[in-house]
Amino acid sequence: MKRNQIVPGAVKRSTMNEKLIPELLQQIALFLPTACDMFVYLEAIPSSYRTEALQSLLNLYFAVYHGRLYFPKTDPTYPRRVHLWPNLVLPSKLNQPDIAHWVEKIMVLYPVVEVHHVVVPLPYPLLPNTKLSFDYPIYPKELELVLTHWRERAISILLLISDNGRVMDGTIDGIVLALQELPALRRLELSWFGESISQKFPQVLDAIKLSSITKVDFSDCHVDWDESNVHTFVDWIKTKPIKSIVFPKTTIHRQSLPLLGQALLASRSLRSLYIANQAVVTELMKEKHRFPFQLTSLMLKPCAFTAIPNLVYALQNTPLSTLKLYFEHTAVWNEEQVNQLTVETIPKLVRLRHLRIDRLPITPLSSSAFSLMLPRLVDLCLKENSLYDIGVLVLVSALPHCKKLQSLRLSKQSCTNVSAFALEKMIPKCPSLRELDLSGNRISSAGATALSGVVTSLEDLILSENDIGSDGAVALVRAMGTSAKTALSTWLLLDLNPLEKAGVMEVINAVTSSPYRYGHIDLRCTVDDPQEIVDCERAIEALPCREWCWWDA
Repeated sequence: MKRNQIVPGAVKRSTMNEKLIPELLQQIALFLPTACDMFVYLEAIPSSYRTEALQSLLNLYFAVYHGRLYFPKTDPTYPRRVHLWPNLVLPSKLNQPDIAHWVEKIMVLYPVVEVHHVVVPLPYPLLPNTKLSFDYPIYPKELELVLTHWRERAISILLLISDNGRVMDGTIDGIVLALQELPALRRLELSWFGESISQKFPQVLDAIKLSSITKVDFSDCHVDWDESNVHTFVDWIKTKPIKSIVFPKTTIHRQSLPLLGQALLASRSLRSLYIANQAVVTELMKEKHRFPFQLTSLMLKPCAFTAIPNLVYALQNTPLSTLKLYFEHTAVWNEEQVNQLTVETIPKLVRLRHLRIDRLPITPLSSSAFSLMLPRLVDLCLKENSLYDIGVLVLVSALPHCKKLQSLRLSKQSCTNVSAFALEKMIPKCPSLRELDLSGNRISSAGATALSGVVTSLEDLILSENDIGSDGAVALVRAMGTSAKTALSTWLLLDLNPLEKAGVMEVINAVTSSPYRYGHIDLRCTVDDPQEIVDCERAIEALPCREWCWWDA
């Protein structure tokens, strides 16, 4: 079955007698995960069954294809690429009346809109119930704009604080006020650099505790967690219905670790827990504990190999749908314990859909267990697991049975073009697959050329650092340039491959001559000679749209 037959098949099997109403089809559309899925779905629906919103969205897809809707060089956010689904990313001005009309009609499909630049006016009207997500960094001054214009709409904010040695009293007061005055705010990601953080963070943490926030991400918040901060944080966990915590890689008051660990394990509301702190992970794993019964998403970084027995105990019978384990580098490991985790425990997590494991050796038994588990996964990410070609081939053999798998990432596995040849044969049998990551391997130009036969089936193909020469790169780009399916592709990553000037120029020529404006092609660090770097930069700057090729020598 071809990829573009998945959604249409379900629609075309419906008959008039089943009374399939347009509003129901529109409701179904809201659950489609990718831009390609949406386009295929819209085309499959008979025109008489499309709502005004769905028809307008289809019209916008064609406007993108025909070069009518794009980011011009005069746009304040250029270079960027138009996105229609699942996020809406449009140029700041819509000068064509029909396009502006279609955009107005599709807003009912977006209950939440991502705002990328606070100071640039939105190019479309917001419905009364539309919420806004500020998941691109905003500064404290821009937070004031959010408070002024979108007080009732902001549900998620990524706040960037950098003091550069300045006095921050007034700024912090403004942040505290905003956190208290944004009633719909549920998620805060805090990125904080500078000398002020040690003195001012407790004030912000107190404000978070008193706010409506239930999801926090401190992963880029460079503060030392002293006893007072830990106690405030623990009190917040105990007294509020906290749903998601991302805890940073930073120092923490050692005597307070048991208190924090107990609070996390005792929570009855926490559904997502990402810990990137060795001391906290060690505290959670030093004894046999059960994770909270309602926890559905877990990341531990780094995990010690010695903690595997306690980890196995903690994972048993959990309802996890997402599990990410980042192990420490080690030359000594116990194969029996590894198999206990990868063969006997993880495959028994029946609700698991998203799995990532870094630096844990995957044994032959593990490969077989994962291949049996693969058909129920949505994405699998393995990095530095010593799979080699033999392990990859075992996993790839399961692709024809995978109906849900959207992303397969096999990075730094020391695999060669043998794995690429196998993937070229099996990917057409897995039409749900959207992303393939083979970065840091050794597939060479031969492997890249093989994958050119399936590149039009993927939205993202990541081949960074694979010893691919110009012939392999050009084969991929030319294959993309011959198919309209690639018009919605997002990335082809060829960075850190020895393309040299001739290869980069051929890629640029292939992109320029293609009628299909697919997404970014990453050409960073592909040329060594200084003069050739300058020549390539000039050629990329001359492209009609600089975003077609991503360049940073």
